[in-house]
Amino acid sequence: MGLGDDLMWLGEAAEVHKQNPDAVIHDGREYSPMWKHHDWVVAPNYNGPKKKIEVPRKPGGNRWYIQGWGPGKIIYKDYQPKPAPYIVSKEELDKANNILIQHGVDGHFIIVNPDTKNTTLSSNKDWGFKRWQELTNLLSKHIKVVRVKPGKSVQDVSGHVKYGQKMLDNAINIVEDDVRIAFAIMSLSSVIITSEGGVHHLAAAVQIPAYVICGGVIHPDQTGYAASNQMYYFIGDKPCGSQLPCDHCKDAMARIEPRMIYEDVLVEELL
Repeated sequence: MGLGDDLMWLGEAAEVHKQNPDAVIHDGREYSPMWKHHDWVVAPNYNGPKKKIEVPRKPGGNRWYIQGWGPGKIIYKDYQPKPAPYIVSKEELDKANNILIQHGVDGHFIIVNPDTKNTTLSSNKDWGFKRWQELTNLLSKHIKVVRVKPGKSVQDVSGHVKYGQKMLDNAINIVEDDVRIAFAIMSLSSVIITSEGGVHHLAAAVQIPAYVICGGVIHPDQTGYAASNQMYYFIGDKPCGSQLPCDHCKDAMARIEPRMIYEDVLVEELL
């Protein structure tokens, strides 16, 4: 499972912990770096004195927003994630600030995140690098644009997610392989623009306005937050959930124009 699922789990686990403040919570499988700095979240092999409660990542066998599986596709169900109580430590913030200063960023900036995980839903979350570049060109006339990218392939439940994205022109590209430092950098931004996934869950957790590109493969009714500071771009009546490269998803992404998002950000955040 990805970092977005880890953050959704943290939101669910926090609700359980509120009802059981003297207990520790685990997921029954492993420990994620997304849960660091919470002393009530433990690894499954915890054997200390406190009561241990398991909050499964896949209640009923599937993620919270998945009803089941069809031929080459996900069958969704409605779900509204709870913002995770993600903690960015002072040490992480200090490192993030130092990195930004080293890259000449000392004021307001926007995060643009063109990266997507290409495992569960194939390439269907990919808006296309050309569109990200066009959006960056427009935004950079008004505010510094920062893009935080990993320098190597990312470990995922399915193995290594091959990484090969180019640098964005007219943006400050920061290469950072420590995901917690990458997220600390993002937590200092004014706005986050991203595809649906881990970064939009982070934005909800740290309460930063986010503009989230869903396309046609997944709908805000599955992973969207109730807060009004997230805007979602979905095309069509319902998501296809395709796990194979999908023409419907390509068409949906093509209908989300860079200038559309630029104008929304300009009106809501920059004017």
